[in-house]
Amino acid sequence: MRTSLAVILAMIGMAPGSAGAQGGVWVSAGAGTARNRVSCETCEDITHHWGTSAFLSVGGVAGPNVLVGGELHFWQATIEDSEAYVRGLQAVVLWHPSPPGGFFGQAGLGLTRIRNSFDVDGATVRAGETGLAVTAGVGWDIPLGKAIYLTPRVASVVIPVATLDTPAGPLDNVVSTIYRFELGLTFR
Repeated sequence: MRTSLAVILAMIGMAPGSAGAQGGVWVSAGAGTARNRVSCETCEDITHHWGTSAFLSVGGVAGPNVLVGGELHFWQATIEDSEAYVRGLQAVVLWHPSPPGGFFGQAGLGLTRIRNSFDVDGATVRAGETGLAVTAGVGWDIPLGKAIYLTPRVASVVIPVATLDTPAGPLDNVVSTIYRFELGLTFR
């Protein structure tokens, strides 16, 4: 409830004509679908799972073509009667070759928690760990009005985790790669 209220207040603050919109602050939120590719050195197979993804980004304008900020990102799915998820916080940089609006590229770095199911020696093992996340993506800001944009984007988040300790033993060199396809609203 508090998160929803904070998002609504931030969007009101970014509304056209508000002090926030004139101060170089931006907010972007959206959702979509994503495919999670999970592999590890001791896993029997590389697994792929579709799930729901979402993001909330907030930041400031660093220059006419560059936006910087922070982003919360989420992915979740039910796999073999167990909830699998990826949740993270990262610093992001967005570069617009020709502002305002239009095409942009995005890069980010942060921390992400993964929880997933793995097949090891014929048994399903559930485990989770936090690791460094690296993201890259592209999108397009389509103007809907003054300071509001419809933002389709695709991005990839790579989360390498050295070792996951599980009841079946350690899983080495776990890598979760999320391919995100999302639609959002951006206020700036």
